[in-house]
Amino acid sequence: MVVGDIACDHRSDQAYFGRAPGKVYVGLFRARNKKTQILEFGVSGRYQNAICQAPGALAVESLEYELEEAEGFQRSTVCKGLVLSDDACDPIHLFWNHASQLLNWWRNQFRPSNPQLRPNDFI
Repeated sequence: MVVGDIACDHRSDQAYFGRAPGKVYVGLFRARNKKTQILEFGVSGRYQNAICQAPGALAVESLEYELEEAEGFQRSTVCKGLVLSDDACDPIHLFWNHASQLLNWWRNQFRPSNPQLRPNDFI
Protein backbone atom coordinates (compact mmCIF):
# COMPACT_ATOMS: atom_id res chain seq x y z
CA MET A 1 0.00 0.00 0.00
CA VAL A 2 1.11 3.55 -0.75
CA VAL A 3 -0.50 6.73 0.55
CA GLY A 4 -0.82 10.19 -0.99
CA ASP A 5 -3.30 12.82 -2.12
CA ILE A 6 -3.99 11.11 -5.45
CA ALA A 7 -7.51 12.50 -6.02
CA CYS A 8 -6.29 16.02 -5.26
CA ASP A 9 -8.91 16.69 -2.60
CA HIS A 10 -6.52 17.44 0.29
CA ARG A 11 -6.99 13.96 1.78
CA SER A 12 -4.66 10.97 1.91
CA ASP A 13 -5.88 8.28 -0.46
CA GLN A 14 -4.61 4.70 -0.38
CA ALA A 15 -3.39 2.81 -3.44
CA TYR A 16 -2.92 -0.96 -3.47
CA PHE A 17 -1.00 -3.25 -5.78
CA GLY A 18 -2.19 -6.79 -6.43
CA ARG A 19 -1.08 -9.71 -8.59
CA ALA A 20 -2.66 -12.67 -10.33
CA PRO A 21 -1.23 -14.96 -13.02
CA GLY A 22 -0.52 -12.76 -16.06
CA LYS A 23 -2.09 -9.66 -14.50
CA VAL A 24 -1.44 -6.89 -12.01
CA TYR A 25 -3.96 -4.56 -10.41
CA VAL A 26 -3.84 -1.02 -9.05
CA GLY A 27 -6.64 -0.20 -6.64
CA LEU A 28 -7.35 3.33 -5.44
CA PHE A 29 -9.31 3.77 -2.21
CA ARG A 30 -10.42 7.39 -2.00
CA ALA A 31 -10.44 8.93 1.46
CA ARG A 32 -13.19 11.44 0.70
CA ASN A 33 -16.02 9.19 -0.46
CA LYS A 34 -14.66 5.68 0.23
CA LYS A 35 -15.11 4.66 -3.44
CA THR A 36 -12.65 2.17 -4.90
CA GLN A 37 -11.43 2.08 -8.48
CA ILE A 38 -9.49 -0.93 -9.75
CA LEU A 39 -7.38 -0.87 -12.91
CA GLU A 40 -6.10 -4.07 -14.50
CA PHE A 41 -2.82 -4.32 -16.40
CA GLY A 42 -1.23 -7.30 -18.11
CA VAL A 43 2.22 -8.81 -17.70
CA SER A 44 3.70 -8.80 -21.21
CA GLY A 45 6.26 -6.82 -23.17
CA ARG A 46 3.92 -6.61 -26.16
CA TYR A 47 1.31 -4.14 -24.87
CA GLN A 48 1.27 -0.56 -23.60
CA ASN A 49 -1.19 -1.46 -20.83
CA ALA A 50 1.14 -4.04 -19.28
CA ILE A 51 4.32 -4.31 -17.29
CA CYS A 52 7.01 -6.45 -18.92
CA GLN A 53 7.65 -8.84 -16.04
CA ALA A 54 6.40 -9.69 -12.59
CA PRO A 55 6.49 -8.86 -9.80
CA GLY A 56 6.32 -5.09 -10.47
CA ALA A 57 5.96 -2.35 -7.89
CA LEU A 58 3.74 0.64 -7.17
CA ALA A 59 5.04 3.95 -5.82
CA VAL A 60 3.90 7.54 -5.35
CA GLU A 61 5.38 10.11 -7.74
CA SER A 62 5.37 13.88 -8.19
CA LEU A 63 3.00 15.53 -10.66
CA GLU A 64 5.37 18.44 -11.26
CA TYR A 65 5.45 17.98 -15.03
CA GLU A 66 3.44 19.09 -18.03
CA LEU A 67 1.20 16.72 -19.95
CA GLU A 68 -0.48 19.12 -22.33
CA GLU A 69 -2.55 16.67 -24.36
CA ALA A 70 -4.05 14.90 -21.37
CA GLU A 71 -7.65 15.79 -20.76
CA GLY A 72 -8.20 16.20 -17.04
CA PHE A 73 -4.51 16.25 -16.08
CA GLN A 74 -3.39 19.06 -13.77
CA ARG A 75 0.20 19.72 -12.85
CA SER A 76 0.58 19.96 -9.09
CA THR A 77 3.20 20.51 -6.44
CA VAL A 78 0.85 19.08 -3.79
CA CYS A 79 -1.16 16.27 -5.38
CA LYS A 80 0.55 12.99 -6.23
CA GLY A 81 0.50 10.47 -9.03
CA LEU A 82 1.40 6.81 -9.04
CA VAL A 83 4.01 4.90 -10.99
CA LEU A 84 3.76 1.20 -11.83
CA SER A 85 7.15 -0.23 -12.79
CA ASP A 86 9.11 -3.45 -13.16
CA ASP A 87 12.65 -2.25 -14.04
CA ALA A 88 12.41 -4.14 -17.36
CA CYS A 89 10.49 -1.61 -19.49
CA ASP A 90 9.12 1.92 -19.31
CA PRO A 91 6.92 2.62 -16.28
CA ILE A 92 3.19 3.29 -16.38
CA HIS A 93 2.28 6.66 -14.86
CA LEU A 94 -1.13 7.09 -13.24
CA PHE A 95 -2.82 10.42 -12.52
CA TRP A 96 -6.16 11.70 -11.29
CA ASN A 97 -8.29 12.88 -14.22
CA HIS A 98 -10.10 15.99 -12.98
CA ALA A 99 -12.57 15.86 -15.89
CA SER A 100 -13.73 12.24 -15.50
CA GLN A 101 -13.01 12.00 -11.75
CA LEU A 102 -11.22 8.69 -12.36
CA LEU A 103 -7.67 7.41 -12.32
CA ASN A 104 -6.06 7.49 -15.79
CA TRP A 105 -2.64 6.42 -17.06
CA TRP A 106 -0.01 7.19 -19.66
CA ARG A 107 3.19 5.55 -20.83
CA ASN A 108 6.02 6.51 -23.24
CA GLN A 109 4.34 8.87 -25.65
CA PHE A 110 1.15 10.40 -24.42
CA ARG A 111 -1.50 7.67 -24.51
CA PRO A 112 -3.94 8.31 -21.66
CA SER A 113 -6.36 5.57 -21.07
CA ASN A 114 -8.81 4.14 -18.67
CA PRO A 115 -8.77 0.36 -19.14
CA GLN A 116 -12.29 -0.82 -19.75
CA LEU A 117 -14.18 -0.61 -16.51
CA ARG A 118 -16.68 -3.22 -15.51
CA PRO A 119 -19.63 -2.62 -13.14
CA ASN A 120 -17.76 -4.20 -10.21
CA ASP A 121 -14.77 -1.85 -10.62
CA PHE A 122 -16.42 0.50 -8.15
CA ILE A 123 -17.27 -0.69 -4.67
